[in-house]
Amino acid sequence: MRKKDIFVGNINMCVKRSTTTSVEIGGVSFGHTITESELYKENAILIRLGKNVYADLENIDSHLHYVYLKAHHTDGILQRENVVLTTVPVDCGSLFVDCNTLTPYESLNCEKEIVSVKKLKMEVGTQKN
Repeated sequence: MRKKDIFVGNINMCVKRSTTTSVEIGGVSFGHTITESELYKENAILIRLGKNVYADLENIDSHLHYVYLKAHHTDGILQRENVVLTTVPVDCGSLFVDCNTLTPYESLNCEKEIVSVKKLKMEVGTQKN
């Protein structure tokens, strides 16, 4: 994975979600969604898989798993099982990334632009100890 796709941020859990439709024009509804959330995990290492789509490093087992998630990140089943996280909750009880807390992960001691899952997990593991 590329170093620029590694972030630190919070993961929240949606505890309440309600949608309000204010106007319907030609079969298209317009309105807004109100969500309430609580902190699920603070300072998680997140890997960007696509636009506004992330995976927690703890849920990635290997480089092959990372490649699979990157190729299938739009799969609704992966989102419902909280393997792939978006920046907007899918439904009540789902996990999502708080995009306001995202910061680039800077402490990689690697000159290369590409980093392996194994190397990143080893570095993160040594920082926790």
